[in-house]
Amino acid sequence: MHTSSRKSRLRRATKSSVGRNGRRSLRSRTNTRRRVRNRAVTSPSGNGSRAATQAVLAQPDPRTKAAVKLFAEATRHFYREDFSRAKEVFEKLASGAPSEIAARARVRISLCNRRLSRSGPAPRTPADYYNLGVAELNARDLERAIGHLTKADHAAPRRDEIQYALAAARSLQGNAEAALEHLKTAISLRPENRFLAQHDDDFVPLRSDPRFRSLMRPGISSVPQYTS
Repeated sequence: MHTSSRKSRLRRATKSSVGRNGRRSLRSRTNTRRRVRNRAVTSPSGNGSRAATQAVLAQPDPRTKAAVKLFAEATRHFYREDFSRAKEVFEKLASGAPSEIAARARVRISLCNRRLSRSGPAPRTPADYYNLGVAELNARDLERAIGHLTKADHAAPRRDEIQYALAAARSLQGNAEAALEHLKTAISLRPENRFLAQHDDDFVPLRSDPRFRSLMRPGISSVPQYTS
């Protein structure tokens, strides 16, 4: 009798233990599967979100895309040697495109000016040489600018616009003596050139020179000489 009761209690305890262990094991497996599913769902979604964000950031804004397309169009005109049309498009970019593209467009404008100055008819008059000189001056090809302007000066001495352009070119070149002499002549021929020179960036290299400052004062018609 006692033996039978003990066996019965043992079987019930064993079943209870197995049941509890089985339920714990089932819950453990279920939680594990959930964690795996969560990782499977969450991880790609996170990576996809980061990838999408990077893709958006990598795309240029519409203004930049339009500028790049216009730059390519201008470049095609340039290589077809339609320099006038190329320059026109590059000038639009220089005034309205994002800074990096605008800077590149300004370089191309200089190249267009050089090609236009070389591809036209041969210069014959002082005005021809003057216009070529100014174009090269704007393109910062100072040697060619001075060459054209000197020919213009020889053909038409004492023209104030030629003297002024030569003064600007010599200033940028770093030849202060020649620049001041040409500027003095330009002012004596046309006093309004004094005002122009005061606001012209081509004369920035001379602004610290006391001779330039003296020449900018009304009534001064000669370049003072200073000894060191």
